Amino acid sequence: MKKNLKKSRQLDFEEQHNIDEAKPSKSAVHAVVKEAEIAQEPETTVSVSAILKNARRKKGVNLSEVASDLRISQRYVTALEEGDRAHLPERVYTLGFVRSYAKYLNLDEEQILSQFKVEVLGDPLKLKLVFPKPVAEANSPRDLIIIFSTVAVILGFGGWLAYSKFNGNITQNDASEQEILESDPVNDENVAQPVEDSEESIVSNETQIPETLNQDEAEADVKNTASADTVTKSQDETPSKIIEAKDTQTTTPEIPAVQLIFTGESWIEVKDNEGKILVRKNFRLGESYVLPQKLGLKLSTGNAGAVKLSVDGKEGTVLGKVGEIKRISLEPETLKSYINAH
Repeated sequence: MKKNLKKSRQLDFEEQHNIDEAKPSKSAVHAVVKEAEIAQEPETTVSVSAILKNARRKKGVNLSEVASDLRISQRYVTALEEGDRAHLPERVYTLGFVRSYAKYLNLDEEQILSQFKVEVLGDPLKLKLVFPKPVAEANSPRDLIIIFSTVAVILGFGGWLAYSKFNGNITQNDASEQEILESDPVNDENVAQPVEDSEESIVSNETQIPETLNQDEAEADVKNTASADTVTKSQDETPSKIIEAKDTQTTTPEIPAVQLIFTGESWIEVKDNEGKILVRKNFRLGESYVLPQKLGLKLSTGNAGAVKLSVDGKEGTVLGKVGEIKRISLEPETLKSYINAH
C-alpha cells in the first residue's frame, strides 16, 4: 500500500515537472514582448537637415569648402544643415541653394527639395488623391428626345432665314422695276429743248473772242509765275528737311550687344521698359545668356558675385559680392560706364 502511494506521488511529481518544463520562462516571455513592442514602433524618418549634414561628412568636406565650391555664404550652408529658417534668405534663393547643395552631395534633388519645403519652410504635405471615376450613364430616351428637338429647332430657324432672304430679294426686284417705269424719259420735263441761234448772237460771240483770248493769256502767265515760285520754294525747303532727318538719325543711341556670363549659380530676372518679364531663371556655372537688343532693360540678380557682363565683346568683372542682391539698368550709357570702370 505504501509502495503504491509512493509510486503515485512520484508520477504526479514527474507530470508536474514536465508541465513546468513545457511552459516558457519569464525571461523568454519578456524578450518576446519587447520584440513585439519594437516591431510596433513607427520608423523614425531622418530630417532633411540631418541628411545634408551626414552626406557632407561622408563626402569629407567642411562648411567652408562647401561655401567656396558652391559660391554660397557659409552662414546659409550652416542654416540649411541646422534647418534654421530665420537665418535663410528669401524663398526663391533658399530653394536654389537647397537644389545646388543636394546635387553637390549626389542626393536626389527633387526628394530633398520636397522634404525641405515641408520640414523647414512649413509647406503642407501634398497627398496624391485618386478619385473614383463616374460610371458612364447609358443614353436614355429623354436625351434622344432633347437632341432631336434641338436639331429640329435649328433646321426650322435656318429655313425661316432662307425664306425671309428669298422673299426680300423678290420685293426689292419689284420695287426696282416700279422705279424704272416711273422714270420714263419720254415724259420727263427735264429733257433739253433745241435752241435757235440768231445772227446777232453769232456776231456778238465773234467780237468777244479776242478779249477772251487776252484774258486767258494773262491768267496763264500768272499761273506760270506762281508755279515757278512754288518750285523754287520746294527746292529751298528740301535740303533743310534732309539735314533735319540726318540730325534725327544721328541722335538715336546705338544699342550694344550684351551677354551675361555666370561664374557660379545665380538667379536673374530681366524686364523691359513696360515691365514685361523677358527671362526669369536660375543659371549655373559656365552658362551664359544673350540679352535682346532693346532699350530700357533692367536686370535683377540674386547673386551679383557670380554674374559678369560682356558688352560688344568686352568682358568686365563680376557685378558685386557673392550672395548680394542687385538691380541694374542696362541703358547704353550705364553699360559703357561699367566697362570703362572695370
